[in-house]
Amino acid sequence: MTLSGVGSLLVPQNAIAQTALTRAVIQALRNRVQLIPKNRSARAARPSDTLAVGDALTTARSSMAQLRFNDGSLARLGESVVFRFVPGTRTFQLSNGTALMLIPPGRGTTRVRTPNATAAIRGSALFVRYIPETDTTIVGALTDSGIEVFNRTGSQHQELKPGYMAVIVKDRIERLYEFDLETFYKTSELAAGLNLEQVESAVSSDQAIAQVQSETSQALAVQSPIIGENVIENPSFMTLPTSTPDDFPAVDFSAIENNEPTAIDLNSDRFGNNTDIRLLIEGGEIQAGQSSSSSGGGSGGGNTGGEFPGGGNTGGEFPGGGNTGGEFPGGGNTGGKFPGGGNTGGKFPGGGNTGGKFPGGGNTGNN
Repeated sequence: MTLSGVGSLLVPQNAIAQTALTRAVIQALRNRVQLIPKNRSARAARPSDTLAVGDALTTARSSMAQLRFNDGSLARLGESVVFRFVPGTRTFQLSNGTALMLIPPGRGTTRVRTPNATAAIRGSALFVRYIPETDTTIVGALTDSGIEVFNRTGSQHQELKPGYMAVIVKDRIERLYEFDLETFYKTSELAAGLNLEQVESAVSSDQAIAQVQSETSQALAVQSPIIGENVIENPSFMTLPTSTPDDFPAVDFSAIENNEPTAIDLNSDRFGNNTDIRLLIEGGEIQAGQSSSSSGGGSGGGNTGGEFPGGGNTGGEFPGGGNTGGEFPGGGNTGGKFPGGGNTGGKFPGGGNTGGKFPGGGNTGNN
């Protein structure tokens, strides 16, 4: 099945009526936030300011803003963010920083676009971070609501279950990770006060937010406890650059606008490397544990020097990893159904499958 343009992603015909986005009100601010009206100069933002379509909002270091849209959606923007919504669509653009989005179900498909990725959402809660210095997008799903992630060209896609996070580097979905929802709600500053774990005494009287709270609490209730050893803290792909200037980030959406996929084939190159790496995300910081196996249905582990744990699976259905010095885990599957990887020193995982159904690659030192 091929869809023309990203705007029609995930929406069966006659299934969901689209609610147009026409305006947003700034509900709360902290520290320095700028409003940039379309075709006009930037000015300091104020509570109750209204953003129209095409307007942008930026935040400085240690700053935050909360927006409420006409359809009931809510966005919380962290520090060093550049954010706007596009006329005539349900599309948000994020070219720097982190946004937490709460989108009530039934509004239609919403997109969050960064320079190298697109997240398509039927509803209701997710976070998106874009780090321009490494051309990396991180998308985390907080609900089981059909959140799907695409790379820049639309040649890869992956649906995210609640508590899963995709890392897209340049034009490639590199990895999926599981993170702990409860810890995220307890420690993420962007989620503070929203009661997404839905404590009964604090259920929102706001119907739109209550709908989202219901879905986030359901996802939290069914997630199994995440436990693991060999913990790795603060991996570099998740950390915002320490050199971020104190002033506002540059406003430039050209990279997003110039990389609109023209066609997406939902049957081509579905990202399938769902590695058994479990993570704990704490307000933007991650800790990781690793299980191990050398055969059977799941991927094994084997990391002798890389930043993240790799695996090693020589007979299971799903690829394991094998990383002996690279920054990200590679894989090594010599008999499984799906391609594994093999990275012995490169920055990103290569692939190496010598007997499976699908071909892998091989990276022994490239960046």
